[in-house]
Amino acid sequence: MGGYGALHLALLFPQTFGSVSANSPALIAKLPQFRATPGESNILAMLLGTAFGVPFDRAFWERNSPFTIVRERPRPVGLKIYFDCGTEDSYGFNVGAQAFHELLVSRHMPHEFHLYPGGHDWMYFAQHVPASLEFQSDAFGVTPKR
Repeated sequence: MGGYGALHLALLFPQTFGSVSANSPALIAKLPQFRATPGESNILAMLLGTAFGVPFDRAFWERNSPFTIVRERPRPVGLKIYFDCGTEDSYGFNVGAQAFHELLVSRHMPHEFHLYPGGHDWMYFAQHVPASLEFQSDAFGVTPKR
């Protein structure tokens, strides 16, 4: 949930952060409708922690979604946004990442987005964190020494 949290906080507080990077963020454009049994609620809590309530609080999730923040809040001036996701993401976050990219385009919010081959695993992250760090270096005007 690190990429989700990074986007969430940067979109809420762009004057504090200025730039954000997220690799394979847990972007879900629309939660599926479901009624969770107590056992399923426990599984959700194991996956998401208690960040969205126990039992899972759909309304709280929706209010805090980066999608909702972008749709309902003023456009964050000057925020530099980078995110990427693997095309074979095992959680399907590539679908949400593409939808988030399309939302940002529709709101005329500058950003850098990439879908790369790969899954939701350490190999993917190791391959693409350097691009994220390069984006942050550029955002802060730091030229790496070569």
